[in-house]
Amino acid sequence: MLKDLNKLRDLITEYRTIDPRDDDSWNKNHAERLAILSENLQDTIEFLDTCNRSEFRGVMDLFEDLSRHFQSKEFIDAIERCDTRFSNFNANQYVALAKAAYKEHKSSSFEKGRLDELIRKSKGFYLEGDNEAWNKNLDEIIEILSKDLKETIKFLDQCSLEEFEAVHIAFPDINDKFHSKEFLECIERNDLRYPQIDASMDRKLATDLMTKNKK
Repeated sequence: MLKDLNKLRDLITEYRTIDPRDDDSWNKNHAERLAILSENLQDTIEFLDTCNRSEFRGVMDLFEDLSRHFQSKEFIDAIERCDTRFSNFNANQYVALAKAAYKEHKSSSFEKGRLDELIRKSKGFYLEGDNEAWNKNLDEIIEILSKDLKETIKFLDQCSLEEFEAVHIAFPDINDKFHSKEFLECIERNDLRYPQIDASMDRKLATDLMTKNKK
């Protein structure tokens, strides 16, 4: 079950009342709904398989973003089942966008599946106090996130709280590869998005490293 199901329902109610011209309120509501549904794939699928008409209508605009985040055939199957159950809502366009995002992922070289596995292991190694395994795991995370700037920025802009917590320590090493202002702007956005994770020091180290390399 979704951890914040009641909050999601409140956000869906709020979503229906937002003035379409109020971009700030819409973006905030969108980000909060997306954050809840991005936490856990199986919980999200369970929600989709049991949601009512009102709940379905209140989340279908998130399908493309969720597809990019999960990059999972299971998720695509779940929204197709929903589309069949609630065919009168004509969610075809949202399902099509989600499928296109999934197809784009399959043709990408970005190793999201492997990254997901490393992030899961990272927390386990940390809790077990296995520093050697944790450091080795972090090195592989850095290797994946240092390959393609565009894909890394896309990942960070769509990442969940758990994913951000696992990778923020790698920011200086990643930017040592990219030396990119775009990357710094991206991690600043996500530092603001998840204030409960104090990534300010890692962001500062990444910035200082770039400044040093420019001299």
